[in-house]
Amino acid sequence: AAQAMALHRFRHVIVMEEGRVCGMVSERDLFTLQRLSLGEIAKSIDRAGTVEDLVEAASEVRRLAAGLLAHGVDAEHLTQFVTTLNDAVVQRVLVLAARVAPPPATGWCWLGLGSEGRMEQTLSTDQDNAILFAAADDTGDATAAAAALRPAFLAFAEQANAMLDRCGFPLCRGEIMAKNPRWCLSSAEWRETFGDWIRDANPAALLNAAIFFDFRAVAGDTSLADALRAWLNLAVPAHPLFLREMVLNALQTEPPLGIFRDFVVKEDKDFPGTIDLKLVGARPFIDAARILALAAGVSVSN
Repeated sequence: AAQAMALHRFRHVIVMEEGRVCGMVSERDLFTLQRLSLGEIAKSIDRAGTVEDLVEAASEVRRLAAGLLAHGVDAEHLTQFVTTLNDAVVQRVLVLAARVAPPPATGWCWLGLGSEGRMEQTLSTDQDNAILFAAADDTGDATAAAAALRPAFLAFAEQANAMLDRCGFPLCRGEIMAKNPRWCLSSAEWRETFGDWIRDANPAALLNAAIFFDFRAVAGDTSLADALRAWLNLAVPAHPLFLREMVLNALQTEPPLGIFRDFVVKEDKDFPGTIDLKLVGARPFIDAARILALAAGVSVSN
């Protein structure tokens, strides 16, 4: 009994052979093996010279994630593993895309949005991304400079989004992707767009804010994203009515509990008798954290 308690406390796995105990594998051993697997996959991603190579590496990420889940790795560590490797895939995709359609010779940053921005990616995730770039010319006309740079950035993004789709990141059905001209903007244009949402908190603006305000830099010049975040941290607290509207919008999502504290399940034809844990389980906490973070000027999106 004492040995059993010790094994349970240290989380050892007993290795059996022909009915005899021949060894034990600790949780530390399992994590060591996982780190080795992570390292090998990261190397294969970094060495990928073609999209086909990257497709195989991306499938290894999903297989590893499924293995980690089966071994009982907690959600926080699992999403960190997945996000780290998915970031590496995106970064390599951008290198390959630049060979086909080089971006302009100005500062730019690839932004991850939504769950990618929060580093909460799981085994299945679509694309939510955007481009932020620097734009200026000798006359100081940032609007004209941005318009001149945008076509090349859109061609670059078109290649990147298509490659990511092949790597197992489906195209966003809502077109929230860098290849969409609405989401391929200069620093000044992003500030103007965010400012419009903050000043006029209509339902569409609140929906966009819930996705875009969780942005983080995935590749490129991260200082551009840092500057945009610093601007947002000052802009939002100055508009308490916007925060109030975000609170009211968040309260529309209720936990799936009935009158007697029983669970209320979905009755749609595709997934009858189920609960959407992202929509009604995690979302109330995510919405609350986002609102509090914006009100306090917190720069971390996770």
